[in-house]
Amino acid sequence: MREFHKALDANQNSIIKAPIRFAIGHRLLGELLQSVAKTINVPVPNIDGTGDDDVIDSMLIQLNQNPSLYGDKLLGEVVPDFSSRAAAIKPWLQAVMNDKASPQQDDAAYILGWLAFHQGQTKEALSYMDQAMTLANFDYGRPAVRQIIRIMARSSAPDQAKLVASNSTFSRQSTLWYVAARSAYRNFDYDLAVKIGEQGLKALKIAYDRLPKTTDPEAIEEALKKNTPKANSDPDNFYDPDLVEIPYIVEAATQLSQYSEFLKGLDGVPPDAVSKRAKAIVVKYSLMLDQPTAVKPKNGTVVPEHKDLRQAIHLIDMTLDRAPNTSQFAELREWLHYRKIRILTQFDPAHVAPAVEAMEAEYPQSKLMNDALAEEIYAEGAQLKHVDAAEKTFKKLIGAFPKGNAVDNAYSWMAIIYRCAGQLDKARKMNQDIIKLFPLTRHAVYAAERIASPRGCGLNSWDQAAGQP
Repeated sequence: MREFHKALDANQNSIIKAPIRFAIGHRLLGELLQSVAKTINVPVPNIDGTGDDDVIDSMLIQLNQNPSLYGDKLLGEVVPDFSSRAAAIKPWLQAVMNDKASPQQDDAAYILGWLAFHQGQTKEALSYMDQAMTLANFDYGRPAVRQIIRIMARSSAPDQAKLVASNSTFSRQSTLWYVAARSAYRNFDYDLAVKIGEQGLKALKIAYDRLPKTTDPEAIEEALKKNTPKANSDPDNFYDPDLVEIPYIVEAATQLSQYSEFLKGLDGVPPDAVSKRAKAIVVKYSLMLDQPTAVKPKNGTVVPEHKDLRQAIHLIDMTLDRAPNTSQFAELREWLHYRKIRILTQFDPAHVAPAVEAMEAEYPQSKLMNDALAEEIYAEGAQLKHVDAAEKTFKKLIGAFPKGNAVDNAYSWMAIIYRCAGQLDKARKMNQDIIKLFPLTRHAVYAAERIASPRGCGLNSWDQAAGQP
């Protein structure tokens, strides 16, 4: 650090004054990040003058991606001297940012914006991020967008849209419009999601009326290649997944809003018609496979399906709230309860048990009840690692439905859960029971393989926690 100051004192007009000032500010940032690391109890980065850029960048990435490390607060609220240390850094980087000849203008602007954000100076942070996106060589354009998203996350969807619309630089970013529209969509404010999405497309100079009214991503992308200014010059290399999401949200929100209105007027609608429409839209937005598929009805119309599980759960809840709890709607309601359990197993396993309780309260003798309990075993044991809870549910399942369709699956899941939990004696006993009870099934084959190789796990949630590849 002393050498940097000497060089600058020797010649204030040096052609390398900007790199020297940046080096001083960057070193001070590194020292601040060391204090941050000590405060939040993470490994302290080694700032020794060699490879500091990579070390500092890695620390910034770690802090940006893991705000839970510091209680999801601003670092200015966590590190006692953060503001004073940031104030010492500011003049050095401000000078770099103001130097039009410096290729590090955007670097300096991003760091200044990051420091301002963590001091709660939102307006200043946004101003700096604007400059990080427009100055010098634009290296910090994407990091600046990600930082703006962190700022937006602290506001409501309407305020997010206002923020993006109020700045000419931000309003040219499809990612920011997508985030604002997605915020409204995730809050189930479908009318607002449509409004923000259409506003964003207009700001991006895309005529929405020239796009197909579909939720098929491939069809949307092909249409955008023909109707997006920046794609016109090289449509074959057009790639903007966030832009593709905006028309998807607009159309999906429109469909879900229409379905919500449909549910408000069920009086006089035949139960079969309600069931048909409800199942179609729930299935469409609750794809259970790994890859999207397309349903082709008899009329040849392609209906894309989506793994949009948050919306599917909301659709189910809306339908259960509106569809009468009568014998005429019993089949639909039973199906909805079970579909919700299956979705929650993937999307939110902590809420599977309450969903199973709700289904059991309404349909205790349902033929799907044993399948629902098997899903609960998987959620509790394989996903949440609550072995005792899974064991309790397993005993309940085999006690109430000893010949149920899902009993073999339940045995297999318990064998795997015991194995992953290191309870090898219980795992071996369960595998032996599977071979005895289900000798001609795939479950018996897998059980024999597990007995032959009792170590390991095979469940991602357990293997990742144990540091296994």
